[in-house]
Amino acid sequence: MAHLHALQGNFLEARSEYRRARSTLEDLGVKVLAEAPMTGEVRHACTAYLTFVHLGSDMRPQPCRPFVPETPVERRRWHEALERRERRLERVKQIRTSMNKGR
Repeated sequence: MAHLHALQGNFLEARSEYRRARSTLEDLGVKVLAEAPMTGEVRHACTAYLTFVHLGSDMRPQPCRPFVPETPVERRRWHEALERRERRLERVKQIRTSMNKGR
């Protein structure tokens, strides 16, 4: 909790950007900036990557509206989101393999 204490008294700004959409999932990146009101110093507080399931009124996954990255920044972020997903799936695969070895 030391990090949170260090942010006490700061103004926080959260910036989010759409990263990627695939079938029923949407990826967002969120960057939080902290500003010290007395000095005006702004610093990066944290970054998070969030994945949401697009649900319909029946609370079941529904297809997302397609997102096509157009700018170089959007294309870079799209590919970064894809790489994070691939790394996450590989970690899950390794965990499952190691758990099955113990059986």
